[in-house]
Amino acid sequence: MSQNIHFGDYPFAIKEHLASWLHWDWRLPIFGQRVLSFASKFPPNLDPTRPLKIDRTNDHDRKYMFNEWIIPSGRPGSGPTAIWDKGVFRVLGEKSMIHQLAHGNLRIYVIGDRLKGNFSLKWIGPGEHNWLWIKEWDDYADSLLKFPNVLTQEKIMELERKNHTPKGSRSLNLFNKQKMFF
Repeated sequence: MSQNIHFGDYPFAIKEHLASWLHWDWRLPIFGQRVLSFASKFPPNLDPTRPLKIDRTNDHDRKYMFNEWIIPSGRPGSGPTAIWDKGVFRVLGEKSMIHQLAHGNLRIYVIGDRLKGNFSLKWIGPGEHNWLWIKEWDDYADSLLKFPNVLTQEKIMELERKNHTPKGSRSLNLFNKQKMFF
């Protein structure tokens, strides 16, 4: 499949977010200004043998899709958030994205800065929140490639300067507490 961007491609973003715990947020626009959202405790990968459990979360407003900032204390999800990957995706197959999601199996072709190739988003139940993000076998499959985190100490300090967040804020303290695990 060509890697050119064509009409019908949708933008996507995956953010690394250090709130009460380090996680990755998927943002896929499907409802006009609303963005379908998922979260995972582990970063995405290109390994077809390692499906990633992701949880459906509340839809978000599209205007926050590509923001890098520190969500202020007292607000839901407070802490730093930065773009881990961004690009476009195209729905694979004859059925629409909405139809595939409604039937629990969305297949997409991704052209991101980090992620590339065919992926599936599969509902595993019970309930509407339990899904798997699966890299399919293709030319981009790679079981050895590991991507570095983007929320480094330097990045958080940059976000603090950009957002005029006082030093020693909740976000910096969370990073120091959790960095021993990653």
